[in-house]
Amino acid sequence: MINIFSYFERKETDRFSYILNIAFEAVLANKFRSMLTALGIIFGVAAVIAMMAIGNGAQQEILEQIKLVGVNNIIISPKIEKTGSEKTDGESTESNESNESGEKAKEKYSPGLTK
Repeated sequence: MINIFSYFERKETDRFSYILNIAFEAVLANKFRSMLTALGIIFGVAAVIAMMAIGNGAQQEILEQIKLVGVNNIIISPKIEKTGSEKTDGESTESNESNESGEKAKEKYSPGLTK
């Protein structure tokens, strides 16, 4: 049994060694629990390090792709859809409908990606 009053009667350096001794005895008394705790800490730290590395790698990859495209080459323009009333006189309705269905099929995917 641990005498709590003996803790307060000790000097500062003796208190530290006393606490260390109690902690060491507790670790030895619960070996399996201590091993699982250490294993959990190791896996947790490894997971955080891995996620940070993946995030930094993805960031660098995106920045390299932007550098390849070039800042001056990026053009953003609004998408204007043609309605049925904007058809020209020379266009036939059949070819127009087939073009519209083809354009709609292409719009399902990201720009530059088609079936």
